[in-house]
Amino acid sequence: MGKASKDRRDIFYRLAKEQGWRARSAFKLLQADETFNLLEGLTRAVDLCAAPGGWSQVLSKRMYEPRSEKDREQVKIIAVDMQGMAPIDGVTQLRADITKESTAEEIINFFDGKKAELVVSDGAPDVTGLHDWDAYMQADLLLSALSIATYILEEGGSFMGKVYRAANTSNVYLQLQRFFKDVCLFKPSASRSSSIEAFVVCRQFCMPEGHVPCNLRMEWFDKPEEALKDISGKTERTVVHLPFVAHECEYDADLSYEIDANYIPQEAVQKPLTAAYQEVLEKTKTMSLKYNSYVVYHDEELGIKRYQSISDFKNEKIGACVKPCLVFNGPKWAQTEELRRLRNFFIDMFQREKVESIRLQGVEHVISFTVNDDMSILMRSYKILLKKSGQKTPRIELEEIGPSADFSIRRTKIASEDLYKLARKQPKQLRVTKKKNLSTDALGNTKGRVHLGKQQTGSIQTRRVKALKKSPEEKRADRQKKKVALKAAAVEALSATE
Repeated sequence: MGKASKDRRDIFYRLAKEQGWRARSAFKLLQADETFNLLEGLTRAVDLCAAPGGWSQVLSKRMYEPRSEKDREQVKIIAVDMQGMAPIDGVTQLRADITKESTAEEIINFFDGKKAELVVSDGAPDVTGLHDWDAYMQADLLLSALSIATYILEEGGSFMGKVYRAANTSNVYLQLQRFFKDVCLFKPSASRSSSIEAFVVCRQFCMPEGHVPCNLRMEWFDKPEEALKDISGKTERTVVHLPFVAHECEYDADLSYEIDANYIPQEAVQKPLTAAYQEVLEKTKTMSLKYNSYVVYHDEELGIKRYQSISDFKNEKIGACVKPCLVFNGPKWAQTEELRRLRNFFIDMFQREKVESIRLQGVEHVISFTVNDDMSILMRSYKILLKKSGQKTPRIELEEIGPSADFSIRRTKIASEDLYKLARKQPKQLRVTKKKNLSTDALGNTKGRVHLGKQQTGSIQTRRVKALKKSPEEKRADRQKKKVALKAAAVEALSATE
């Protein structure tokens, strides 16, 4: 059901499998070739960020396969990517980084010292859904592809790369016009109209006089003003309008097309060999990512109704390490369990190092949270200003400094009471043991008390005490008694013998 549904929703995904293309992106290069004749009569081409090989297949189909066996020897196609991919007839693979100069040297060596007639790049970073950020990352990748193209592309050659249309994409267009006489923006019919994706088709490459091939990304980000002046003659950023060309096709990438009742979904022609997301795919097989299908302590989804960043407030800011004072206005924070848990979440989010003491003069940052009647949450950030009041106590004023946001409560999942207690249970390793029998006097001296059990006095061994010395009279009396006793014993012994 899932495979058939995707085939119904994406006609080019279905056609790619039916026609033997590894990816639906192959139609984008095919449509560009139909519009601009990019591949006609070429013998040397480079495919950057080639994996899984959809564009390399197109290069092989248009440049290599139609020729005779003898003419095929003159065709040289090289696919460059850090990820590996399955072999393609007539295409040589190079696993390398396109941002390194050594990669450009290997490509030129592959062409026997010559340069490429065409360089294409369909590489793109993992999208986040934040269009400005995605456009910035894509522009960065395109500049990397353009940098290596200035090394390996011959005079009069062509370049095609992916770009995301956004407010700051004009900077990329300026760079392209710096090296190519003919630059236009191309939207293939295989690219959805709702997507910000487009392609720049650049022809008639001409190296600017005095330009030394370098990393254009570093040149641009290190000294943007000088780069702008070299390109457009101006130091301020300008808006560049490029010719826009769209490809017309019988199929619309934004529409769904019905399939036959007996339709059997086909497998992909060639799955990626070493996809960067392979580990994630293996993990998702053993878990469910559906909402409420997993054990969670607290899940509170907030929608942002209005937001103002710090830069929107043109006033003096506070220091970066100032600990904020959190204020939760109104009794509603204690009325429902959802709001009580949400309050704990905000406290944990803004909590920093534990403070043992507070200097009131240093409290200058307040973050306020208020619950409206419609259950929306207002977050405001203020700086505390101490003004003169004519009295000893200063007058306090609050100045809003941002950020400022209005939240709406969406989906909520609260843990059970038992899970709540288990989550709040403090591990033994983090518990602070109380020191018993210790006290501190007024002078700061620490005193300790030792408790002993009941002692058995009857088993106590005392020291032997020497007797007192006798006086001379007592000693003479003792000697006299011994003599009398000896004489009495001798008389008794003589009488016994008689």
